[in-house]
Amino acid sequence: IGGSAFGQGLGPGADLTRQYREALPHYNKAVKAFSRNDHEAARRELDKAISAMPQYSYAHLLMAKSWYLSKRYDEALPAIERAETAWREFAGIAADAKSQQGDAQIRQRRNLQDQINTLQADFRQAATQEQRDQIQNYITTLQRQIDDIDRDQASRAPTALAALPAEYSFVHGNILLRRNQLSDAEPQYL
Repeated sequence: IGGSAFGQGLGPGADLTRQYREALPHYNKAVKAFSRNDHEAARRELDKAISAMPQYSYAHLLMAKSWYLSKRYDEALPAIERAETAWREFAGIAADAKSQQGDAQIRQRRNLQDQINTLQADFRQAATQEQRDQIQNYITTLQRQIDDIDRDQASRAPTALAALPAEYSFVHGNILLRRNQLSDAEPQYL
C-alpha cells in the first residue's frame, strides 16, 4: 500500500507506520532491481521488506511477479495469494477506521440536534427580541455543523480501496494459466 495512506492515519496506528517506514527502502531497492531484471536481488530486498511489514501487499505482488518472470510458478502462486490477502486485510483496516470515524460523527450529529431542540424550546420562551436573535444565531451555527457532518457522511461512499486492484487478479490468472489450471485462471481474469 502506498505511503500516503499510512501518513493520513488510515493504518491501525504507529506500529504499522513504523513497519512501513522500515519496509519502504527495501521495497524501493527491489523495484529498481526488478526494473533491471535482477530478480534475485529484487527478491532479497522484498524478503527484507516483507520481514519488516508482513502485510505489505505491493511487496508480495512484486515478489509474485518476480517468481512468475523467473518461471517459478510454484513460488509465484503463494506470493500472489499473500498479496491478495494483505490487500484485503488493509482494506478491512481502512474500512474499520472509516466506519469508526463515521460512528463518532453520527453521535456528534445527534448531540447537535439535541442542542437545537433544546434551543428551539428556549426560543419560544425568550422574553426579548435580542434573546431570540442570540438563540437563532446559535441554532444557525449548530445547523451548519450538522450540514457539514451530513456532507461528510454522504461522501463516505465505498471507495476503490476496498476492491482488489485488477493487477492482482491479472497476475494471479497468469500464474494459474502457466500452471495449466485453466478453470481456476478464468475467474481471475473475469
